[in-house]
Amino acid sequence: MSILDKLKDELGDIAQEQLEKVKGDLASKIDDVFDDDLQKEIVDALNKHVDIPFINEKMEEKGLNFLYDVFEEKIKAAFKKAL
Repeated sequence: MSILDKLKDELGDIAQEQLEKVKGDLASKIDDVFDDDLQKEIVDALNKHVDIPFINEKMEEKGLNFLYDVFEEKIKAAFKKAL
């Protein structure tokens, strides 16, 4: 194997390591975006627009938090899979 071939192999390994690091950093940022503050903001906004007459506000909020948790899990998984 020539020196040039060895260099290409080495650079390929370094590039792959850097790509994996960037993917890890992005996955971490995705987790950071979906924090408790975002959930509260979204649930509060939805709750202002949702009115189910036979359910009190606290139960509506609980249901919306459950739905948010399901969506968050699936959206985070889809983003991370796309990396």
